Amino acid sequence: MENSVSRILVETVVKRTLRDMKEDPERSIRNLIDRALLVSEGRFQKRFFQTAQRMLHNERSAYYPLVRSLVENVEHARLLGFGMNVGYNSCTVCAKKIRALEAAEGFNIPWSLYLEIHADRFHKNRQRYASLLDEGKALGIYTWFFHADGFSADLFRLMALHPDCAFVLLCPPEGMDGALVGEAERLNHLMLGVGLNAQAERVCRTLRERKMLYSVYCRYGEDRLDDILSDSLLHEAQALGAPFTLFLPETSCRQEMQAKVYDYVRRIRDEQRFPTIPYELFRDSMAVDTVISDDGCSVGFRADGSFFMLADCGEKRRVTFCERPLRDILRTCLPKRTNGDAILSSARSPS
Repeated sequence: MENSVSRILVETVVKRTLRDMKEDPERSIRNLIDRALLVSEGRFQKRFFQTAQRMLHNERSAYYPLVRSLVENVEHARLLGFGMNVGYNSCTVCAKKIRALEAAEGFNIPWSLYLEIHADRFHKNRQRYASLLDEGKALGIYTWFFHADGFSADLFRLMALHPDCAFVLLCPPEGMDGALVGEAERLNHLMLGVGLNAQAERVCRTLRERKMLYSVYCRYGEDRLDDILSDSLLHEAQALGAPFTLFLPETSCRQEMQAKVYDYVRRIRDEQRFPTIPYELFRDSMAVDTVISDDGCSVGFRADGSFFMLADCGEKRRVTFCERPLRDILRTCLPKRTNGDAILSSARSPS
C-alpha cells in the first residue's frame, strides 16, 4: 500500500501527539480524539472515536494511566507503525475496499484473519502461507492474528515482507525463543501476545526492557471461567504491564461460556477499571467486521490449513488454503445473504 498524502498527514498529527503526550498525556489524547472525530468519514472511524470520546470523559478512567504507560514504555515507532496499519490501512482504506468488493462479487470478506500455526507445518508450506497473505491483501485484509506454538525465523521473515500490515503474534512464553526476540524487535508493525502462565512475567519483563509492544492472552474453557469472572486474570495482566488482554476460547468451549466471557469483556471495557483493554478475539473481531461490513463475518484457518467459521454465515465445507485460493474459499463459504439480514454477531465454535 502506497503512502498517500492523507496517510502522511495523519502520521504527522499522530507523531506530534505522541511527542506532546510526554508532557500531558491526558490532554493530548483527548485533543487527538476530538480532532479525529471531526475529520472522520468512515462509519468505523466515527463509531470508534465516539466511543473513545465518551470513555475519556471519565476522569477516573484507568485508560489514562494506560496511555501514559504506552507512551513511556513503548518505542513511538512501534506505536505509530502498528497503530497506523490497523487504524488507517486496515480499518479505513481497506474497509472501503472490502465493502466495494463484497458488493461487486457477492461474498463476504473478513477485515482480519486468524491463523493457527505449527512450526513444522509452516516450514513445509511457507510458500503457501506467503501466497495467502498476498491473496488476503488483494481483498483488503491487512490485519492478521497468528497463534503459533513458537517463534520461527521464517515467520518473522514473512511478516517483514508486509510492513503495511498489522500482525498480532500469540505465542506461549516457553515458545518465545530469546535468540529470536531480536527478529521481532525489528518489526514495528507487530504486537506480540504472551500466553498467561508461570513464565509470562519473565518474557514480559524482557519485552518491556526492549520497549516492545506486547499484550497477554488467555486460552479459556470451563476451567478458567471463575478466574476470568472474578477479575483474577485482569489483575494478573495489569501486574505484567500489558496494555491489551486477549481472550481466546478453546476449540471445545461451549457457546454459553463464550457468551458469558464476552459479556464480561464488554462490561469491563465500559467500566474502565483496569489499565488493560480486554478483547475477546473471535467475538470482538466479529463486532468490528459488522461495523465495517453490515454482513459481518469472523473466520480463520487451523494449523492443518482447514477453514473454519465463527458464526452461522454460510454452508460449512471442508476446504484448506493449501488446496484453493482464499478468494475461492470465501466465495464458496461466505456468500452474501440475499435477504439482507445481518449475520449473527454471536460466534459459534467450529466443530
